[in-house]
Amino acid sequence: MCNPAMVPMMLSTAGKVVGHMEKQAAADAQNKAVRDNLMQQYTQESIATLQERTAASDKLFQDTIKAREAQADYAASVEGMGGSIVGRIIRDKQAVEARNKLNINTNFDNKIQQRQYELEGLRVQADGRGKRGPSLLATGLGIANDYYTIGDGQYLTDTTQPSSDYTQY
Repeated sequence: MCNPAMVPMMLSTAGKVVGHMEKQAAADAQNKAVRDNLMQQYTQESIATLQERTAASDKLFQDTIKAREAQADYAASVEGMGGSIVGRIIRDKQAVEARNKLNINTNFDNKIQQRQYELEGLRVQADGRGKRGPSLLATGLGIANDYYTIGDGQYLTDTTQPSSDYTQY
C-alpha cells in the first residue's frame, strides 16, 4: 500500500514534471518559430540580392551598348579628321565605359557586403529571441524540496524493515 503522507508529494512531483514538460514544449515552439522566421528573412534577402544582381547586369549591358554606339558615332563622324584625335576621343569613351563598369560593380559588391551584415544581424536577433528550456536541475530541486517539506523538515524515508532470510548475530 501507499503511505498516505506520500500522496501529496507524488501529486506535487507529477505537477512539477508536467510543468517542466509544458515549459520545454513552449520553448521548443518558440525556437521553431524563430528559426522559421529567420529562414523566411534569409529567403527574402536572397531574392533581393538576385534582383540587384540582375539589375546591375542589365545596367552594365545598357551602358556597354551606349558606349559602343557613342564610339561608332564618333568614328563615323570624324572620318576626315586625323587619327590621333579620333583615337583620343574613342579612348575617352572607353575610359568612361570602364569607369562606369567599375562603379556599377563596386556598388553591387558593397550592396552584397551590406546584405551579409544584415543577414548576420538577423541571425543575432534570432539567437536573442530564442528561448532556453527549463532547467532539469531546478525541477529536481523543487521536487526534493517538496519531499523535504512534506516530511516536516526531514526527508521522508521508508520505515519498513527489509525482510531477511538470515539471522543477525
